Amino acid sequence: MPPSEFLICGPRARGGRNGARRRFTLIELLVVIAIIAVLFSLLQPALRKALEIARQTACASNLRQCGAAAMMYVGDWKNRMPIAAKIGIPDVECEWARDIFPYLHNGESAGPGDLRLCTGVLHCPSTKYEGSVLVAKLGYGWNWYYMGYYEANPMAQFQHQKLTDITRPGDSLLLGDTTDWYSGLWQLAYIYSPLHATHPVYTLYPPVGDRHGEGINLLWGDSHVAWMSQTALMSGENGDPDWYFQRVK
Repeated sequence: MPPSEFLICGPRARGGRNGARRRFTLIELLVVIAIIAVLFSLLQPALRKALEIARQTACASNLRQCGAAAMMYVGDWKNRMPIAAKIGIPDVECEWARDIFPYLHNGESAGPGDLRLCTGVLHCPSTKYEGSVLVAKLGYGWNWYYMGYYEANPMAQFQHQKLTDITRPGDSLLLGDTTDWYSGLWQLAYIYSPLHATHPVYTLYPPVGDRHGEGINLLWGDSHVAWMSQTALMSGENGDPDWYFQRVK
């Protein structure tokens, strides 16, 4: 057989008067491979987009379950919401996750360093952090400045907040996707409002993430989950950049 010809796999094909078998030449085979490669390159963006849509949908489902758990916590703690952090223990920035953990795991509690705090519904499938630090692996953060930072703080605005104090719960976010670009690992554990991200500690900009199609998924004060663009979150409303973050409007 000439080296530039390849036999097609399958039953013997008869053609013409002499019943000769049909063969691909090397050139024809290379053309077919090239066409397949071009088609694959054209489909890749669509496949990546479909995969990200699936991840965004899974993320929204996670937040709905976290929202249901947070509302059960509120019911058990005299209308007080979970809180962002608890000073004095490891992984302090995971306190909100520890607060709602029993409602997600049949009453079980999670202590410091418990890896279950960054798995399942407590982990965004699109988070870009792949390290071993627990607080950064969740991919979700609490609206720390307005919805409760840590209970030991002497300022009332940073202690456990009441859900009923939110004047427009449908426009006030509690929990959602964090950023993926802060340099300090603890910084990856919070949601930052536009005005208070100008503090010298929060050095990277913008303060609002964009991991889901130039925006993020968010759990709001009335328990609904909705996506909002990075631009809209940072613009706010009525001339107030922190409109969507504040308890009182």
